[in-house]
Amino acid sequence: MALSPEKFIATWERRIAKGRTYFIIRFALLWGGAMIVFIPLFNIIFDGNFTLEAFINEFKTNDFYLKIIIFPLAGAILGYVNWNSGIKRYNQVIEKRDEVENNN
Repeated sequence: MALSPEKFIATWERRIAKGRTYFIIRFALLWGGAMIVFIPLFNIIFDGNFTLEAFINEFKTNDFYLKIIIFPLAGAILGYVNWNSGIKRYNQVIEKRDEVENNN
């Protein structure tokens, strides 16, 4: 469900106030952290070996250390793209709002 223009503007004004770096790092950590936890969890569930020991063992594999690097890096890239697309849309919404206000 899309936000109303007023809510969208308010949301992005808060994000802009906190800054691009904060947004990207937060996005990277949340997305990357979720992937680090949920991908091993889904692997275990779909393998049919859902035990706490199997879950812990997923974090002891060599590729886990690679995931610690790759997922937050991918999250940072996605955060950067998300920031840029959000700023572009924010500027479009502001421009459209200003046009409507100027016509009235």
